[in-house]
Amino acid sequence: GPALRTGTGSWTISAWFNVTSAAAGNQICMKGTAWFTDMDYSILQRADSLTVSFGKGTGGVMTDIRPAVTISNSTWYFVCMVYDSVGQTLLARVNATESQVAHTTAVQNTTALLQIGRSTQNGQFFGGQIDAFGFWSRVLTQAERNELYNNGSGKQYPFA
Repeated sequence: GPALRTGTGSWTISAWFNVTSAAAGNQICMKGTAWFTDMDYSILQRADSLTVSFGKGTGGVMTDIRPAVTISNSTWYFVCMVYDSVGQTLLARVNATESQVAHTTAVQNTTALLQIGRSTQNGQFFGGQIDAFGFWSRVLTQAERNELYNNGSGKQYPFA
């Protein structure tokens, strides 16, 4: 099938997830063909933490953001990753906690397929549930991200 190509512009991904098996390497989403060598972006749950990764090109150069949130089994979490090509920033959010870093290099944009709930690296499937996965070809504002989170109750886009 066709790949989700982000081009060089800004984008936002969000989802809700609930871990039932907190094994290291639970892939929420991944776009790339090989971990550390050809990765566009990834949201990975590792035991009780989360890593949001942005690829900067082939050769394994990644920018990782690890929000300061402890992940527990049987609890729903909101996750969001944002690439702002104009503001040159990367943002990761878990629930209401946002972490942002400067980023002057475009995020890698390969023809790899976007995998939701599965790792292309080892074929491992996500141990839990994923809901309300969304992709926008723009930066969602903080107000829009807050509305999606909705103090833990969640909302669907477009907002009514």
